[in-house]
Amino acid sequence: MKKTRVHRRLWTVAAVLGLSITAGVALAQIRPVGKKAGLIQFDVITELNMDKDDRNTAVFARYWVCQDYYAVAVAWSEPHGGGLMYTWRGLAVLSDKIGFRMGHEGYHDWVPVNTTYPKPLGEKAPFEMGGGMTRLKGMRFAEAEALARRIYVSDLGSLKDASQGTDRVVDLKGRENVDGVKRKVAQMKVHAKSNRIESMELFDAQQRQLGTMRYQYDRGGDASALARLVAELPARPEKVVVDANVTSSGTGVGSKIYQVGTVDYVSHKGGRTCTVTYTDVTVGDQVLRLPVHVEVRVSENKQLLRSARLINFQRVNLDKAGVWEAARAFARLSLLARGQTRTQGQNNTSRTETARIT
Repeated sequence: MKKTRVHRRLWTVAAVLGLSITAGVALAQIRPVGKKAGLIQFDVITELNMDKDDRNTAVFARYWVCQDYYAVAVAWSEPHGGGLMYTWRGLAVLSDKIGFRMGHEGYHDWVPVNTTYPKPLGEKAPFEMGGGMTRLKGMRFAEAEALARRIYVSDLGSLKDASQGTDRVVDLKGRENVDGVKRKVAQMKVHAKSNRIESMELFDAQQRQLGTMRYQYDRGGDASALARLVAELPARPEKVVVDANVTSSGTGVGSKIYQVGTVDYVSHKGGRTCTVTYTDVTVGDQVLRLPVHVEVRVSENKQLLRSARLINFQRVNLDKAGVWEAARAFARLSLLARGQTRTQGQNNTSRTETARIT
């Protein structure tokens, strides 16, 4: 059985986790690993702590991932009432080097989620909803933000000779982003030991910290195999669009109307700690080191905000057009399930009314 290591990047599980960085690169072999793994399909069950009525929301999605593109389809969410999670059902996304394509089975006439956004995607506008929530049409910017912080193997070239251990600052200013996205990361501080990267700090051009990554490896067997990635993300200021008239009044001074366009908002208040657990997974005739569990907590109090389980990994033989059709078909399950639920409810009502008449 052929054994290949695939160092998956921490992408926002449907824009949930927003960080993308080369994970666990051994200094002795700074090169892409596992590029020939092919197209991998897997399922993701994401739980979101909504802090409302002490209920969590579960989102059921399927992913297709390869070197050149990925696709995501959301089939269902629970609870199945209204709200933000309800609008995710039926959503399909395909992203490649030239565009971010969206299709929504439940909102055929809503153009913003049934279109292709050409890349580069440009700058993200301020949040349009209170509390920093992103609308569906804006979820594409989660990918752009992740790419803006991505570290490439070519960035680590100066560390090839650091075979024993080092603490080194690498200046990334002026280096182009091969994904066509303006880079936010301008400098990184790398701590390496025993021929492996132990931790990495990322900074922007103003020396503001973008995040700190710690890498933990297997203790036995293949000691170069990544076991866990822990990313610490600091709080950061954001803008929220209000676009409303606010009336100010006081005793003896009358009232005055102010137009409020945007207000300041703290995103990731309290900081975020993202933990990705990796393990060996048999996919066809290969054993791949893949992420199987993700957790996001508030750094200050360790409150669990969201988690994801990645399961049912398999290699599939589809081209890009086939992947898009498969994603649309999977997303369509939400409509079928809702239709079946309505039918069952109608049948139950009919039986109840019949019993009453009898």
